[in-house]
Amino acid sequence: MTTPTFESLAATTSAHEFFAILCYPLESFKSPASPEGRSTFHAHYVYLDKLRTAGKLAFAGPINAPVPGQPPIHTPGAPGGMIIIRAADKTEAEKIAFEDPYHAEGQRRNDVHSWRLAWSHNELAPALASTFSNI
Repeated sequence: MTTPTFESLAATTSAHEFFAILCYPLESFKSPASPEGRSTFHAHYVYLDKLRTAGKLAFAGPINAPVPGQPPIHTPGAPGGMIIIRAADKTEAEKIAFEDPYHAEGQRRNDVHSWRLAWSHNELAPALASTFSNI
């Protein structure tokens, strides 16, 4: 497989509008490691999978996760996760962000920002091109 150039990758992504959802845990956040936090965590993952199957989800993951499989370290005032989505406009992106179970249940504040891919390391370019061409 030939590694896509920046120009070809940019051309692939320019037809889509992407948004970054920065996810800030609130005081009421319940850790997924706790029994009471597991149901919201599960609902969040079901929601992300729904977005994936609808072609809306590009990437998602925790910020400050020290070890795979371990919960992230939540720094007060810092985002605990980031979700990159495709949406028609900011209104749709905000609807998606605010329907996330963590936000809807008041455990997290989701902030929406427009986002575009400006650079990719060559090793990541094939995976990014494949992801973006499928959504």
